[in-house]
Amino acid sequence: MSKEKHHQNPADETAERTARDSENTATVNETSESTEITVEKILAQLEDAKQESEQFRDRWMRSVAELENFRRRVARENEDRVLRAGERILTQFIEPIDNLARGIHSAKSAAERLKDSNPETEAFIQGMDLVYNQFMAVLERENVKVMDPVGSPFDPSLHEALMMTESAEAPPNTVVGVVERGYWIGDKVLKHAKVVVCRAPSPPSSEEE
Repeated sequence: MSKEKHHQNPADETAERTARDSENTATVNETSESTEITVEKILAQLEDAKQESEQFRDRWMRSVAELENFRRRVARENEDRVLRAGERILTQFIEPIDNLARGIHSAKSAAERLKDSNPETEAFIQGMDLVYNQFMAVLERENVKVMDPVGSPFDPSLHEALMMTESAEAPPNTVVGVVERGYWIGDKVLKHAKVVVCRAPSPPSSEEE
């Protein structure tokens, strides 16, 4: 008994191959589109991550800058606090020094006026001078210096005028005397000098006949 071979119609074979090719093409297209979507998604995620990283970096840089500014501000405030405390102490310290200087001046003036050459008096004045010079050496080590305003124009940022006096020997508004000494600490005023300021003499009044 012989088997019959089944022969497919060529037209049917062509249609079948065309259908298979279409399916394969569609599958490839779908795969390509899916790959493109995946790449775009990854790129978008990378861009988001990059922006987020930059934002974190900016925040970190700002935090570092703020911390450094805070440290500097605290250090400056501490330095200013110590400086103000030192200035307060020095201001209280120079008042008895000025009193000592006035006492020495009075003692010397009295000794000269009374022609007192007593060795005990001279030794007492020399002892006061020694103590005074030691005090002034301490002030000098702390960068404190005495103002010398006589002959300079009156400056309210440096001087405090206690009285006015008429004088033709100096220009008006010139410091001609010191009542209490002023002091510098570095380039800052530690204590204003209390001074006498001159003004121009008043014109003579005309006599009525």
